[in-house]
Amino acid sequence: MYQQIQNIITTMNATGVNYLDDYRRNVEPNILKRVGGGKFSLQEHIRALVYAIISARVAWNTKIAPALPQIDEIFFHYDPQKIKNTSAQYFVDQMKKIKCAGQSTNAQMNGLAANVETLEQIEKEHGSIDDYYNQFLPNNVEGLVKELAIGGHKLNSVGIAIACEYLKNVGVNVVKPDVHICRLFYRLGIVKLGKVTATKLNGGFNDAEKVDVIRIAHQIAVTLNIGDAELDAILWNFCAEGPINICGANAKCGQCLVNNCPSRI
Repeated sequence: MYQQIQNIITTMNATGVNYLDDYRRNVEPNILKRVGGGKFSLQEHIRALVYAIISARVAWNTKIAPALPQIDEIFFHYDPQKIKNTSAQYFVDQMKKIKCAGQSTNAQMNGLAANVETLEQIEKEHGSIDDYYNQFLPNNVEGLVKELAIGGHKLNSVGIAIACEYLKNVGVNVVKPDVHICRLFYRLGIVKLGKVTATKLNGGFNDAEKVDVIRIAHQIAVTLNIGDAELDAILWNFCAEGPINICGANAKCGQCLVNNCPSRI
């Protein structure tokens, strides 16, 4: 499987697209900050969480990313008191105005104040949010992901994949097991799934399967001597809508150099 991923990287490099630009500008600095012992403020955690939540089922490249300055304004630059004192409907209406709302926006905004309170409680109990997260890191990322997605500090509108996206936004080296990467690993034969249906391949992966993807992706990253989050950027750009988009919902196998892919058509 390591050679398969190396072939994907070769395929990506042959496109001439600077596919790691966003990673270098927005993700890697936070990873280096955490590795160097830096901590993130409550407001930075709220911003990271909001970015992760609103990315669910809304195209990041074409909708969310261009509107980030407006989104920062809408959420009061992540001031916790202002967010808690503002109605969920205000946030829903504002996200609709800038065409960044999705089918989950109502639920996301209705749970936002409670999420802020959860982060505040973690900070109160442990001195800082990062002091608590560092009890899991770096060797038990999966445990921290599950804690925030399904555990004692469950966050609203946050499952396994969105928990990974949030943590990546605050410098945690992890692959986000979203539909693109789960489907890619299935196509490559890297992970085995239960009964496979079209619905499953378009987002119906269960929590255990997503955690397996996190674990296996980490092994791949270590073997290739790259960070998990960098691997995430490579694989996501290989699959997601954008300038490359080779192994998306409709695979373009003729453009891919992974000749031993069992799903190749």
